[in-house]
Amino acid sequence: MALGDPGVQSFDRAFTRIQNSHIIAGLTPLFTLRDQLITSPAFRDRGGMDTSDRDHLIEHLVVADRMRRRITYNPSDLSIKDLAASITDTEEVISSDSDTFVGEELPQLGGGEFMIPWELDGSNPNIPMMSEFTHITGPGKLLLMAVDRTIETYLRLESRNRIRFLTVSDSVRMYSAFEQIYQYLMAFGGDDNRVDIVNPLPTDEPKGVKDSPNRSSQGSSPQNAS
Repeated sequence: MALGDPGVQSFDRAFTRIQNSHIIAGLTPLFTLRDQLITSPAFRDRGGMDTSDRDHLIEHLVVADRMRRRITYNPSDLSIKDLAASITDTEEVISSDSDTFVGEELPQLGGGEFMIPWELDGSNPNIPMMSEFTHITGPGKLLLMAVDRTIETYLRLESRNRIRFLTVSDSVRMYSAFEQIYQYLMAFGGDDNRVDIVNPLPTDEPKGVKDSPNRSSQGSSPQNAS
C-alpha cells in the first residue's frame, strides 16, 4: 500500500523524505506517545480514561514538547571566537550544562534528503492506520487523530528543508499542536470525566449483532402479526 490508498489516510499528506535530522529527534517521542495511546486499555474503554492513564500520556507529551524546545533555533550571545575557545578547551568535557544543541551561530552545511525511519504507509504493524482499529472510543479516535496530525505537521514544516533546528515560527506551530493534544486529554481524560456505560456495543455481543437489545432477528415476523 502507498500513502493515500484506502485505509492509509492517517499520514497521507506527510513528506517522508526530508533534510532536517532535528525533526527526527522531535518525532521520536511523538511516536512513543502514539504507541502508548493505541496499546492502552483506555483506548477502547467507552466509560473514559482514568486519571493515571491520562497523566501517563501527558508525561510522554511533556517529553515531546521538551524536545521541541531543544531543537528550536535560539542562538546564544556568544561570538564565534568565544564559542571556539570554549569547545577547544582541553580542560573541559562534554556535559549536561547546556539544554540545547550547539551550532546556531554558524551557517548551515549543505545536505541531501533522507527517508524518515518510520513506515507511514500501513506496512508496519507497530504503526497501524486509523481504519485498522475495530474497537476504539470517540475520544480515542479524537486523540489518535490529533497525534497523527501532529506527526504529519512536523513532516510538513518548511523547516524540513533545513539541515537542523526549527524556525521559531514552526516551533510555535508545533506547540499549538501539542497544546491541542493536551486539551483533549484534559477534556476527555481523568476520573472526573468518566461516565457510566451499561450495555456493550452490538458488534461486541458474543452471539452477534442481532442478539443486541432492541434488535430483531433477520426475517422475524412483526410482533403483532396475525
